[in-house]
Amino acid sequence: MLCPRCALQISKKRRLNCVPSNVELRAVYFHQSLATVAEVAPSIALKLRAELPPAAFEPVSGLAWLPVEWSNQLDSIVLREAGEQALLELYRTMCARSAAEPFYATLWMAAMKLMGKGPWALFQWLPAAWNMTTKNFGVVGFHRQQQGCRLVVTSLPPFIRDFA
Repeated sequence: MLCPRCALQISKKRRLNCVPSNVELRAVYFHQSLATVAEVAPSIALKLRAELPPAAFEPVSGLAWLPVEWSNQLDSIVLREAGEQALLELYRTMCARSAAEPFYATLWMAAMKLMGKGPWALFQWLPAAWNMTTKNFGVVGFHRQQQGCRLVVTSLPPFIRDFA
């Protein structure tokens, strides 16, 4: 189904509303998504090539800002073609591989030096990482509790609140 406002392909199961044009994410994140799909689901990667705009595949600096619409369309295609579990697995794989990406590896190392090793370092670092990889995409807060921690996301754009 096509979104009537922006003509992006959207899922019938989970409707992704149009995204404000000021919501962006780093190219490194989007290109890592493309590479992971190409590796784990080559047939879906072909669908991405057919349905995403050609500009989505052009080489750019990993620090460049790209429209989040491309990532939403990627998610919608994976969801449509392989289902929700495949989409979750895609993001699990990406998270596991992110430490090898130069952009993220530098952030991981800095987080461990500043905050120590272990899960707390990751969770304490997450708000800063969110702000470095997204623009106008909400605010993540970290709150340590006696038995664990709590991540709170506020000010999410309506399109992502509706999707979640």
